[in-house]
Parts: sequence; structure tokens; C-alpha cells
Amino acid sequence: MKRICLLLVLSLNVCLLFAAKQEILLNSIVSGTFLSASIPEIRSMQNARFYTCIDDSGKKLIRYSYTSGKQEEIILDVDNAKGAPLKKILGYAFSPNETKILVWSEKKPIYRHSFTTDFQVYDRKRNLLEPLSETGSQRDAKFSPDSRSIAFSRENNLFIKRLDFGTEIAVTSDGEKNSIINGVADWVYEEEFAETCAFDWSGDSKFLAYVKFNEKTVPTYTMPLFGVVQPGKNSYYPGSYSYKYPSAGSVNSTVSIFAFSLQTRSAKQMIVPIADEDYIPRIRFTRYNNQLVSDDLEQGPNCFQNVLFQSEVRSKYLGIDRPKRKICRTDVRCHTIFD
Repeated sequence: MKRICLLLVLSLNVCLLFAAKQEILLNSIVSGTFLSASIPEIRSMQNARFYTCIDDSGKKLIRYSYTSGKQEEIILDVDNAKGAPLKKILGYAFSPNETKILVWSEKKPIYRHSFTTDFQVYDRKRNLLEPLSETGSQRDAKFSPDSRSIAFSRENNLFIKRLDFGTEIAVTSDGEKNSIINGVADWVYEEEFAETCAFDWSGDSKFLAYVKFNEKTVPTYTMPLFGVVQPGKNSYYPGSYSYKYPSAGSVNSTVSIFAFSLQTRSAKQMIVPIADEDYIPRIRFTRYNNQLVSDDLEQGPNCFQNVLFQSEVRSKYLGIDRPKRKICRTDVRCHTIFD
């Protein structure tokens, strides 16, 4: 024990002597000189035998074996892929059957977590990159469970890209900045619930459920943006950014849930038993086809409830295990999405 303590003291003295001789400057602090080493992000594949990560150059997506740790396959090489040009891989997401990959090479931040980008869809079989959409940048893209469609948001509206046909379906059309948001979170939900995506696919890929945010009555906050040139003004004038920001005590967005049918190309509003000032932090389809669960949170007494919807004409009660400790109550309600 004494030897261990002696070694620790000697090691500490060596570190202190090294630190005393090394000059610590502001540049070395902000440049990341003293940051701890890290490993690249890895993602497991469906069979749990392999994982993937982006190489140091940012140009290759590589598959490795968990067992051996060795490289098994270069899944995507941007220099050798056909189709749309891609400078590097900043992020990616596999389709459920892992035949296609959503990739992006840059992003434009919105708030803390959200961003817009120009997604590319990579077809592994054809070694082909194609743009997800050519009518503007997108955000929060998500594959359908059958891997044949991708839902995404653009300018506060939701769209579906049918990969088999290369067509684009408009799910909503009433989206407007600082007014109506479809399928993605407003500032409050992103900041307080850490959620940016407010839509989800049904298990059979036939329905897309989404939350609509009406923020027309939410107060507007405008901040100056220095270094941003406003059109028609000289560069020494700051720009500005206005968005809906509810300060303490002011109104939040009112929220509602809709379900869009790919077969009928129509949406139906779900009846959710909450007040206008309450929240719907998340919606998720269960592993059972077309059964949608929303998490509803009351603003005042911090009560929480689950509301369950299902698409069968004859609705039947589906039990959900109630937690032993609950904030207020857990209610399960069944409603018909489409008759």
C-alpha cells in the first residue's frame, strides 16, 4: 500500500513539474489542445455483428466486425459513388432494411439541435447517390419501416418521397414561418423536451402521424445578428432574426395531432383530451400496426397521460402497464384513425 501511495505522489509531482514548464496560452485553450482524445461515433447494424463509422477523411463509411475489430467493407466511398456529388459524409442514417442510406455533408443550424441540409439518398446496390429533394433544403428526414419512403420537413411543411417512383407527395401546405409548423418542433419543444422531429411512421408504412403547432398568438422576439448583411444595406449594419419566443407567463403554441394516409392522400385530426395550454412532447406508433400513442403533459399540475389511437373500425382496449410511481395519471384511450 505504501508503494502505491509513493508512486501516486511521484506521478503527481512529475505532472506538476511538466505543467509548470509548459506555457498555457489562450489560443491553446480555445483551439482544443487540452481536449481529451475520443473515438469516432459508431453505429451497430441490424444483425448486431457489425458496426459502422466514418473514417478520418470523412469520405468513407466503413463496416467493422465487433468480433475481430477488422474492417469488413467500405459501404460508401464518396469519391467512387455515382450520381450527385458529395464532398464528405457529415452524418448518415440507414434504412430499416439497410439497402439505402440517408447522408449529408453539411448543415445549417437552426436552434440547439435542429438544422437544415440537402439530404442525399445512397442506393447501396446501384452505388448511386441521388438528392432527396431538389426544391429546397430539408430537415428531420426519416425512412418508413418498409424502406420505400422518406418523410421530411421543408419550410414548416411535411413531404413524403416515394423512392420506388421518385415522386414527392405534399402532406401539408399550410406551413408558414412564425405561424404554423407541421411535423417539427417549435423553439420551446426543442429546447425543453430535446425533440426536433414531431412525426412518426406507422408499422405498415401506410400512415404518417404528425403534430401541428399553431404559434400565431405566441409573442415574437427579435434579436440582432452581427456580421450578417441585410439586403440593400451596408455591411456595418447588423442583421436581425425574429422568431416566436414565449417568455414566462405568456402563451405557448397550441398543438394538435393529425394522421395522413398514403392510400387516400388525406389527413384526419385526432381528438386529444388536452387543453390549449398543454403539451404533446412526443408521438410514437407502437410495434402493433397503426396504433399511435401520444404523451400528453398538462401545464399546471404537471400531470402526464398516455393517449392511444388505433385504426381498426372496432376499437378495443389495449392495456399499457402503469408505472408504480406516476406523476399524476395514465389514461389509455382508443380512437379510430381511419374508417
